[in-house]
Amino acid sequence: MPRNNKTCLIISQSGRALAASARAGGIAAHVLDRFGDLDTVSAALSCQAVSGDESGFHVGELLEKLTPFLRTPLYGVVYGSGLEEHYDVLEFLHRHWTLLGNEAAVVKACTEPALFFPALTRLGIPHPHTSLTIPQRPSKHENWLIKRTGASGGGHVRALGTDTQAGPHYYFQTKLTGRSLSVVFLADTLNATIVGINEMWTVAPEKYDFRYSGAVTQPDLHGSTARTLEDIVRVLVRELGLKGLCGMDVLIDENGQCHVLEINPRPTATFELHQTQQSLCGAHVLACQGKLPTLPPGPPFLRAHQVWYADRDFIVPDFVWPDWVSDRPRSGRYIRSGAPVCVVHAEAMCMNDVRTLLNNRFATIMELMGLQQLAA
Repeated sequence: MPRNNKTCLIISQSGRALAASARAGGIAAHVLDRFGDLDTVSAALSCQAVSGDESGFHVGELLEKLTPFLRTPLYGVVYGSGLEEHYDVLEFLHRHWTLLGNEAAVVKACTEPALFFPALTRLGIPHPHTSLTIPQRPSKHENWLIKRTGASGGGHVRALGTDTQAGPHYYFQTKLTGRSLSVVFLADTLNATIVGINEMWTVAPEKYDFRYSGAVTQPDLHGSTARTLEDIVRVLVRELGLKGLCGMDVLIDENGQCHVLEINPRPTATFELHQTQQSLCGAHVLACQGKLPTLPPGPPFLRAHQVWYADRDFIVPDFVWPDWVSDRPRSGRYIRSGAPVCVVHAEAMCMNDVRTLLNNRFATIMELMGLQQLAA
């Protein structure tokens, strides 16, 4: 595990989980992210907020805030979400520092649908029917989605309508139904270790609201599904040359077949659900250096987190946050309707208890903030 005098720069739309994991592994970190939340600030040497949108960071502002670090000795740069379609920024980072993550060419092979889905077809890996152009006469039995290349969080996904217009940064996929899973894994370009598997939640898929809502671990997922997921990960790691902590989103249909939706060639939001006493950020650094670590087994109980999205505009009051809340905004911050407020965590032995605990904790936060009406 990297320790002692190792200072990294973390760049991610939310850098809190990576900064906390880095600190647990003895790695000091400066953070550039979108929010500058209280717990991110407390876990980092410094934290600066950078604006952005559904496609990631605003590059001009990001580069401006990167400039002072050119004079700062860094062990390396770790990045999370927000740079998926900014290959030029990844190349800039690689030129100036040790990039502790996948390089631009690997990221492009994962995020460009014209490259990624033909590779899946060639490898015989099932995936949704994908088109780079608007389907002209879709079958009445097919529902199509429109997605933005390189975006994250699910907010960019919407239903294909008769009036849909899309530019070069969009692609189209048939909508599949089934169980959504995310696979967190470590890779060293040749080999892979599964860190954990999660069931993912979206806000309201029946209303085509695919914003990421949260996830829960699946410690008892075994048998053919687990073996299939492990096989797919190992094939794609070798095919794409993936390294570090990455994620794969899949959908398991009613027949039990695994359909790959995407590869995230960087640490994902769900990695923190598998954080143990061994730092996964530290494990990410080692894997990027070609040293695939052995990880201890995760807990036998369920771990979950869920995003609270505001249902109206409000200002965060001054109060003491419970310790089971992360991504805590500063008091006085103006939160717009539909924006993420914070993340609530829960642990329990069964799904019903997890759901109950999450619901009770959401109610507690609203009461503490004097926002009980948001529950309606």
